[in-house]
Amino acid sequence: MLLDRQGRVFAAGSYSRSRSPGKASGHPARFVLLAMGKLGGVELNYSSDIDLIALYEADGTTDHPDYVAATKAFYDRHVCRVVPNPPEVVRTFAAIEADPTVYHTMNGPNEFHVIGTMRNWTIVERLQLIEAPTLAFRGFYDEATEACVQPFLDRIPDVEGMVFPNSSHMPHVEEKDDCLAAVGRFLAKHD
Repeated sequence: MLLDRQGRVFAAGSYSRSRSPGKASGHPARFVLLAMGKLGGVELNYSSDIDLIALYEADGTTDHPDYVAATKAFYDRHVCRVVPNPPEVVRTFAAIEADPTVYHTMNGPNEFHVIGTMRNWTIVERLQLIEAPTLAFRGFYDEATEACVQPFLDRIPDVEGMVFPNSSHMPHVEEKDDCLAAVGRFLAKHD
């Protein structure tokens, strides 16, 4: 359903401005999926968790077991890549599940279906007011993509950026020793 919908959008746009996409055999392809968004071409495929998430959100069935499983798959790739999650991460998610009031009010049901008070909130226009030296880091596989973090690197006057190559959203958990060492070096430099 999602692919058909996206295929129609693509066919009405850039697809019609170029040659017909085809298979290696030269026969026309039924559809082409261009993944240039958050996950890039490697992650997105015919049974992608993102495809499922979008479908269930559009239908308003975010309590469906397949949606919950797709959300977990996304989190395992882009929130915490240590699977099974370490106890501190399990405790955090358990606390949110036990009382989701704050998380759901601010964010919504999860990291990518933002319908809460944070939906249109931004601090980007005020970043230049930060006077303290700042360390901004993320993981290579982070849901907070390079494009998401770039305004912080561009606008904070005294900022140092770092990407942890084997982490997603939790380098302090996924590459704990390297992350703590980097924070330690940063603090020592500015002490």
